[in-house]
Amino acid sequence: MAADPYRYFRPEARELLDSIGKGVLELEKGGAVKETVASLLRSAHTLKGAARVVKQIEIADFAHAVEELLGPHRDGEAPARSRIDELLRHCDAISKKLQALDGPVEPSARAAEVEDTVRVEIGEMDALLAGIGETGVQLGALGKKRSQLQRGRNLARDLRQKLRERSELAIGVRREGRLQQLLVELLLRIGRALGVLA
Repeated sequence: MAADPYRYFRPEARELLDSIGKGVLELEKGGAVKETVASLLRSAHTLKGAARVVKQIEIADFAHAVEELLGPHRDGEAPARSRIDELLRHCDAISKKLQALDGPVEPSARAAEVEDTVRVEIGEMDALLAGIGETGVQLGALGKKRSQLQRGRNLARDLRQKLRERSELAIGVRREGRLQQLLVELLLRIGRALGVLA
């Protein structure tokens, strides 16, 4: 099925056009001119920019014409009946152009290529993020084990120092010798778990 390059533009453009139409009718009724014109100018400017993005130059030109017609009324001066009619004609022209975009539109080869590329890049990004998450978990566990190993090494070093200092106490030596043996066994188990030792 062919991609639709206007699937996001159409609803946005219709919403903006509806806002413009309501604003013009508000001007026709003699509503608050300054505030209504300011709102109309924002909507027309947004529509013009969106139309240019999707290369709908005629819609962009009509939206620009709406801006031009409303410009002199920024200060609150009510537009004449003829100007209201002209604004409504531009709205009708934009509406017809939008209706023409409802039909099936074959995208250009360049547009299809860009969409395929984006789809592939998103898939690769998802896989990369999943891999990073898994690696982070593994590194966290590894870091914890390495921390335990380092702590064990520090304890063994301190114990050896104490053994040197207290070598004259035979009982103490035997007791601490047993502790040292336990620490060595602990270090060996941690080392194997980390793959540091065979």
